[in-house]
Amino acid sequence: MKRFISLAMASVMAASLLPATAFAATGDVKATAKVVGAENYTEGEMNQKRF
Repeated sequence: MKRFISLAMASVMAASLLPATAFAATGDVKATAKVVGAENYTEGEMNQKRF
């Protein structure tokens, strides 16, 4: 019985990865990120500062 439950759970976990793989294959998704509370630096200022 434990082996059946383990096999069923492993199958469900593997099947749950399929939609993520299918959505990752399309190239029409644009990922964006918004940084909150950051200061605006120029490229020269960024090169001078060592974080």
